[in-house]
Amino acid sequence: MDWKQELLKRLDSLAEKLGTTGAYLWQVLVRQGRVEGIADLVTAGLLGIIIFCLYKTIQLFHRKAEAEDTFDDFGWIVGQIIAGISLVLATVFLCVALYNGILEIANPEYYALHEVLQTIAK
Repeated sequence: MDWKQELLKRLDSLAEKLGTTGAYLWQVLVRQGRVEGIADLVTAGLLGIIIFCLYKTIQLFHRKAEAEDTFDDFGWIVGQIIAGISLVLATVFLCVALYNGILEIANPEYYALHEVLQTIAK
């Protein structure tokens, strides 16, 4: 049997079992998709603030090292490497959260359908 036919059969079976609560469940899942999107955008905003603060801190330490001429200090080099790696990781997480947030707000029905299909597949 074709996987599409099997999926439609399972969805029809689920709709029969749920009855009128199926429509309500769908609305709840669509709203949840929007809420997840907003949460991801808030997370992206917080990560943006963290990135900005980390960048400013790196600049501050760079100016301090420049004034004291401690660029050759091992601790300064390790600190810069750790700060740089943290900055890159935070930027990657920011991009992922922003991407997911925009998708979930722009198309919450896809999120709802994805949740239903994951539930059926289990």
